[in-house]
Amino acid sequence: VNVPFAIILQPHEELKGLLKDYEGSDVMGEVVRQVGCKMGGKPVYRVLAVTGPDFPGEDSVVPIGEYVLEESSCLVTSGWGDRHLFFQQQQFEGELEWKPEWREKAGDEQ
Repeated sequence: VNVPFAIILQPHEELKGLLKDYEGSDVMGEVVRQVGCKMGGKPVYRVLAVTGPDFPGEDSVVPIGEYVLEESSCLVTSGWGDRHLFFQQQQFEGELEWKPEWREKAGDEQ
């Protein structure tokens, strides 16, 4: 089974530049309104995979894709997402069933 040890969402430079104007802002809704529509049709994040628990070291970070907004899309805030959208996480021991070679690499960090 080929699974990443971790996924990293790295903001694209254009998004980071737009967000720089809002550093320290505690009003996320305003940031989304001001920045969200400027990214339509553009990549928002690079999606990276960490190949194993020995990073940095033997394992590396590999680009696996981009998160691109549709041309006519704008980012929006969502109360529904805040209350109902959850991602299931698995304990590391379950991951080791798929990739037992990670046990030795992870050492005491698990």
